[in-house]
Amino acid sequence: MDPELLKLMIERRLTDMKLQRWHEKLHSNPLCDSYKLFKADFTVEMYFTMLRPAEKNCMYNFRYGSHNLPVSEHRCDSDIILNHVAFV
Repeated sequence: MDPELLKLMIERRLTDMKLQRWHEKLHSNPLCDSYKLFKADFTVEMYFTMLRPAEKNCMYNFRYGSHNLPVSEHRCDSDIILNHVAFV
């Protein structure tokens, strides 16, 4: 088998696996219900490409939850998640 073809096949399979995990996590987390309304594809949002480097860092930190804003204080707390599901 051609090494380049094998490399391409492996890259495609790894990408497919990554997308499957993303969709699984997205659909299994009740905190993502609103997010799912707006984000259906695993792609970079266009506004990220238009930001200056310092703005990108701030936006990445916010999007990935690596900040101290109270908006994400309990997002990983399983009790909060279970209570959220019970009242939806």
